[in-house]
Amino acid sequence: MAQGMPVLVVKYGGSSLAKPDDFHAVAQHQRSLYESGSRPVAVNSARKGVSDRLLAVYRSQTPLSEYADKERAFYTDVFQTRGDRDAFMRDLDAGFAATKAVLEGPGVGKYHYTHRESFVLARGEAEAGTALRYLLSDFVPGIKFLDGHDAGVVAKRMRGPVDVAKSVQNIKQRRGAFCYGGFVGMDPEKPESYCLLDRNSTDVTAALVAAALGAEEYWNIKDVDGVYFCDPSLLEGDGKPRVIGRLSFGEAVNITRNGSPVIHSTGLLICDDYGVKIRIKSLGGSGNGTLISAASGTNVQRPYAALSSGLYACATVVDSTMDNPGEGRGYAADVMKILSDAGLDIINPTGPGTAMSVVVAGGNEVTKGRGVDIGDVSSMLTRGLRERGRAGKVYAREIGCITITGDAMRGRPGTIREIAQVMEEEHISMSMMGQGDEQVGTPVVSFCVDPEDYRKAINALARKLF
Repeated sequence: MAQGMPVLVVKYGGSSLAKPDDFHAVAQHQRSLYESGSRPVAVNSARKGVSDRLLAVYRSQTPLSEYADKERAFYTDVFQTRGDRDAFMRDLDAGFAATKAVLEGPGVGKYHYTHRESFVLARGEAEAGTALRYLLSDFVPGIKFLDGHDAGVVAKRMRGPVDVAKSVQNIKQRRGAFCYGGFVGMDPEKPESYCLLDRNSTDVTAALVAAALGAEEYWNIKDVDGVYFCDPSLLEGDGKPRVIGRLSFGEAVNITRNGSPVIHSTGLLICDDYGVKIRIKSLGGSGNGTLISAASGTNVQRPYAALSSGLYACATVVDSTMDNPGEGRGYAADVMKILSDAGLDIINPTGPGTAMSVVVAGGNEVTKGRGVDIGDVSSMLTRGLRERGRAGKVYAREIGCITITGDAMRGRPGTIREIAQVMEEEHISMSMMGQGDEQVGTPVVSFCVDPEDYRKAINALARKLF
């Protein structure tokens, strides 16, 4: 592959690799990009559902042999007519043997001291990535697969963020043609050991690869045609989902952090820092998807870029000592630390006087495996405050949180009034309204509504503002 060709990093998620035919579709996509004059570099997630099955293996809920038999059957279908099927199957079985060694003892060779859960869960990316490597070798001679650990991605801690500068430097130092897997990196204290990254971290791995290789663009392949201006499943009647043609990095970060996971926010920030454009699109779609770059698609006539939303848990702490200069000092920090230590994402804190309300990603519709519901939020806050000598009373309920962002909102008078007017016309009460500082970031307005008004509010805003 000619080194002078412009690099294009393409991340394929689990839904892009769900069926045997999908692997051939991805390989053909890479080939078409290569033949069009690009130097495509693939970054893959595990196949859909595989990480959950590997977790069951790690927890001894499913025998490794049962998992291995299913994977062999799947990849036999992928490689059914290829001459390199036996070679791939030997690589697959070698991976199962290494997993068995890690599960049953300290491991072997370079895996001797590895973190067991991290290594086992990384097998999903490794299996899919190795299969892709064989298919891509048809037109990229000598291509090899590197998982995040072997590529040199450095994790700052288990299930945490990455060290961007060190990771980019390490990836740069690898010589050759590679495709990459996400989800894991190396332990900063023990580089030989695997270390899981945080949620949706393959997006971050792809951004690191794009930064290291000097890619012009990074494509994130999804099962939708791009980023919609709001969640299509919430639109009613004549409301039609519309793909946003262009977003700024700041707009995309605001959307992602407020209920609509466009792409991992760290991946956005890495690409912004290294000047890599991102395109969100589908594999088989005919459109250009959504381009994320330094420039926004908003203007004076259309100042709003997108509406993001979610149903969350709202916890309100009431304590008469909260505004006391002595006893109340550090109260807000205590509340934030209790929730953060529980792994909850804090969306929208407000704290006037003797009451403090916090919206967290732990409502009934967003637990998604985190095991947190509204009752849990209340009890954990109450318990944590008591341990810190606080006597506050905690009230928790579900609430709808809505966020609107757009670069053209900057310096525009009347934005909050316009949004509030739409809610007033629909007889919807708003609470916890806030506005970001336009001088240091992309403009954003957020507010909350009662759950029973959630869909009504979104549809009214979609009709009248978008």
